[in-house]
Amino acid sequence: MRMENKKWRMIEIITDISWHPQRRDEISKPQRNNFQTTYFKDGKRKIDYVLTYECSEMDGEEESSSINDVEDSAHARSREEKKVNKRLQYEANLRELGLELEHVEGKYCKRTHFVLVHAPFLLLMKQAESLCLKMPVLQSDVKERTVLEGILDKFMKRFRFLTFDEKTNERLKEPNYFTAPFVAAHLECYVGHENPDTFFDDSERSRYDTHEAEKYRVGIQRLIKNNTYTSAFPLHE
Repeated sequence: MRMENKKWRMIEIITDISWHPQRRDEISKPQRNNFQTTYFKDGKRKIDYVLTYECSEMDGEEESSSINDVEDSAHARSREEKKVNKRLQYEANLRELGLELEHVEGKYCKRTHFVLVHAPFLLLMKQAESLCLKMPVLQSDVKERTVLEGILDKFMKRFRFLTFDEKTNERLKEPNYFTAPFVAAHLECYVGHENPDTFFDDSERSRYDTHEAEKYRVGIQRLIKNNTYTSAFPLHE
């Protein structure tokens, strides 16, 4: 139940994010549909992690009519200032790690703010190397199917309940590769090195996000607990 609530919270957050990319007219229509929820304003840097927080509308409050109201207002303002300072410190820590941040206001709820986090390619390479992440170097030429397996496939096709769905079949058709631990100095040896934007897939970026988040894991959990932030999660599945 908690996982389902978290998923719906993510959908609400992504729907509420709104910004106007400078390169929107340069992007094809299929890409554009995905663009507004996965990239920074520049249309180039991918969103890897999202932090959210709420801001109290202290400036719009009416003048207090009693001493107690004045004291309560002062305490509330003090709490908000402490939260702001904690967010500034935490975000400074993220920048120190080499992560890039962008702040976005909610379109339908002005009190909701988002901190979008992007991991640059050089940082991803460094982390992949430290984690000994295995990356493809050469397409496999090993024959995967035998004559007997081919006969079994034909037999199983007669029974539809034994076959995979279309999406699974597409994944099974994807080529296999020989892999090797990633070494940044040998980048040109790996498949897909020509395109830094797609070299690391979403699952690999998520692995990096999780690893980096653990460096300040206690901090972010505490900040969420005291409402400095309301949530924090990697955008990738």
